[in-house]
Amino acid sequence: MRSFPERWLPWLRVALVPVTVAVASALQMAATSPVISDRPYMLLFAAVLAPGWFRGIGPSLLAAVLAAAVGFFYLYPASGGTAPYLSLSMFLGFSSALAAALDSWRRALHRASAALEQLRVLWHGYRIAVTVSADDVPPGVDTPQDLETVRALFDRARESG
Repeated sequence: MRSFPERWLPWLRVALVPVTVAVASALQMAATSPVISDRPYMLLFAAVLAPGWFRGIGPSLLAAVLAAAVGFFYLYPASGGTAPYLSLSMFLGFSSALAAALDSWRRALHRASAALEQLRVLWHGYRIAVTVSADDVPPGVDTPQDLETVRALFDRARESG
């Protein structure tokens, strides 16, 4: 099975946002329960939360703007609401706050996972050395660009010494 090139992934993350909003809008329109059908933005919160969890805050804020537009121009008139600007501003405010909170939570889980890896190493009896260096610390290797930088440093050290 072919996989997508790495450079396409950020664009794919953003390209799936309108699909998420469209699915939530279709579910909102198909809802027969008065609890959901009388509240035009109810299921659109899911369209903001899903990209926030899987893709980050940027796609989540894009989903909030798209969902607000769909809700204001399409779903709200169909529900027969009386205060479109108030509900629109409340939706944008709540969805932006949810996106920020969810992104913060997602980052915290990532940091906790990294700390858990260190704890596992300690649990198995290994020691983790921490030291203070008087010299500049060389860059870490986290990305392919970092690897190229470190390789260039080693090449220069070989040539000079």
